[in-house]
This record gives sequence, C-alpha cells and structure tokens, in this order.
Amino acid sequence: MVARILEDERYTGKHDYPPVIDQEILTRALAKRRAKHVLSQKTQAQKILRRLSGQAATKSMEVQVLNLLNRLVTSPDRVKLPETMPSNQSEVHKLQHELEQVMEEQPIEEEKAQKLILSMAAAQYTAITSCEYETIRLRRVLSRHAIMAELDAELLQSIVAAIHCYADGTLDVYLKNDQIIGRGDM
Repeated sequence: MVARILEDERYTGKHDYPPVIDQEILTRALAKRRAKHVLSQKTQAQKILRRLSGQAATKSMEVQVLNLLNRLVTSPDRVKLPETMPSNQSEVHKLQHELEQVMEEQPIEEEKAQKLILSMAAAQYTAITSCEYETIRLRRVLSRHAIMAELDAELLQSIVAAIHCYADGTLDVYLKNDQIIGRGDM
C-alpha cells in the first residue's frame, strides 16, 4: 500500500484526491527508489553463459570463454576430429574393390556398378559419426567468424555444449563435438 502511494502523484492532492503526502517528500522518495532500482541488464551472451555453466556469469568467466573462442576462431583446426576409426570402413573398402572389378570388365554392367556406387555412398554416410559431423560443422562455423571484442551469443550457443567452472576460477568449455578445451589450453 505504501509503495503504491509513493509511486502515484495523485496522493499529493492532484486530480481531486485528498493530499496524503507532500510533493517534496514524494519527489525525494521517487529519486531514492530510482537510485536503488538500477538493474544491470544481462546481455544475451551472459544469459547463455549462465545456462551453460549453471552459475551466474562473471567478468572473469566471460573473458576466459572469449579468449578460448577467439583462439578457435583464429585456428579452427584446433577443433579435433575423433581419433577412432569408423567400424564399417572395411565395408566401404570391400565395396570399392568390387566396383573396381566391375569397372574393369567390358562391357561394364551399368546397373551393377550403379548399385555398388549407391551402396558405397550409404556405407560412407553411415561411417560418419555425429562427433565427426559436429567437428566439421564447428570448424566451418569458426572459420567464417571474425575475432570478437565481446562474446557473441549466437556463436556461443551454436558451438558450446556446457561450461564447467572450477573453484580456482578456471574453466573448461565442452564443445558440441565432445571435445574439451580450457585449463590446459590457456
């Protein structure tokens, strides 16, 4: 009730209301309330940092993430491909060998060659893991991005899966291809 009185000039006697508070007191009270209500507006990047880390974004966190992402922007090849060999790579080699044999025979059996080519494409497609796809996508996104003076919310959201903050103030950034960059990369 008091808060509403302190927000409304009608209670100073304006607009046929009985005066409940003096105009000078109302003016000072409003000035004091405005000084208290200076809320810091969070940037979109700070909101995303909070969501990714599970804690309030600090200036130190912003600077560390910005530095790590700028390093990736300047050198996208730091985003590493997974080291495991796809399991059905032998299937691709077998189909490729069969195709070479079909292509050497004259006349070429076009229908058989076409089926082998489609089977090879399907095998190569299934050989690509989500980590490999994400790595290629991340490299492409980073190579097209310019060095940042401040954190870019869109880039942050498109390449970072999570951020882990440590008690000593350092952090690790988990990229969407399951790669971790951070404390050892600074």
